[in-house]
Amino acid sequence: MTGTHASDGLANREWARRPAVAVYHYAIVVLMIAAAILGGTSFDGLQIACEATTIILLAYGLLKVRWTGVDAVMMGALVVTSLASFFWNDFVTFALNFKMYLLCLLTLMYFRKVRFLPHRLVAAVFVVNALLIIHQYVAGEFILPTATFFGYYQSYMNSRPVGLFLTPHASSFFVAICMLYTLGTKPLKSVLSVVLISMTGTLTNLIGVIAQATDYVLRKLRAYRRSFGRFPLITYIIVPLAALYFMVEPFLELLRLSSYTRYYSAEIILPQLFDPRFFREVLRFIPANYADLTVQQEESYAQFGNEIGLVKVFVEGGLLLGGVTLWAVLRELRAFRLFTYFTLLHYAMVINTPFFLFLMIAYNRDMPEPVAADEHAMREP
Repeated sequence: MTGTHASDGLANREWARRPAVAVYHYAIVVLMIAAAILGGTSFDGLQIACEATTIILLAYGLLKVRWTGVDAVMMGALVVTSLASFFWNDFVTFALNFKMYLLCLLTLMYFRKVRFLPHRLVAAVFVVNALLIIHQYVAGEFILPTATFFGYYQSYMNSRPVGLFLTPHASSFFVAICMLYTLGTKPLKSVLSVVLISMTGTLTNLIGVIAQATDYVLRKLRAYRRSFGRFPLITYIIVPLAALYFMVEPFLELLRLSSYTRYYSAEIILPQLFDPRFFREVLRFIPANYADLTVQQEESYAQFGNEIGLVKVFVEGGLLLGGVTLWAVLRELRAFRLFTYFTLLHYAMVINTPFFLFLMIAYNRDMPEPVAADEHAMREP
């Protein structure tokens, strides 16, 4: 470790060790959790207040720690892209996209420098989330069957379990993060987590967890690390998708005939993954209104608008900001990289939900490095 990196790390640790800073960190995480829950409701005002306060607190924290060259690149991409968006788009489109990426980058910039993990708080969230999922799965309805505060996902209130975060996707994404952190140390929790994810019917999260767990186990074999393990993106995603390209219709027909009740999600997403018209949206420099774009797609060439999370990242962030953000996130989340790849085929929660990004950053520090031993020398100090 160079002298500069050592002094930067020391300054960051000295700030984090101050007694009052722990309360400050708890406040940030509680606000993140509240914003994640409120995102599934009609309480837009409260969500905005939580997010605005989080931005202020994170910005203050970044004044107390040392910045790096990566931080400067991320902020530069945000400023350039947001200025272009401000002059090109209507104010609402600009504000929503700017807020989302600002929260994402501030979370990444701050918590990659400062160690903080409220184990008891996260455990409590996990228990409440699990109980809500199990209750709805057994009872067939949300714990408050007449809840009128549900937002966009209100149709799930009496169908698929929505959990604490009030959407099946977000609640199972949280379960998946927690499971991968304790993988190999708490087998009963791993089994429970797989059951919970299955209850929510979120196949993308389940496949992502299985792929990441498989890679974790196989990396103990030197032969695997030297061959397939060097290129997990190719091994687990690109090669299977390339093979699936030639048999999409037979595969979908098999799902229709099986007991899998959510085949229609695959029926929408898989054809989009092989349709270049959806990916041309990645090549835009200026962010766009995602809702308007999906309507345009449905009016012109698609029965359903884009369902691919990776495309959504670039639509809302533009080519420069979206690309820099993805690079920075994947660079940081080594232990969650394969899981993140898979979930980006459908969701973008690692980008648009700061609490999940914070948790993955905090967990990533304590998880085994999913890389070959001879790659360690290539990492920055």
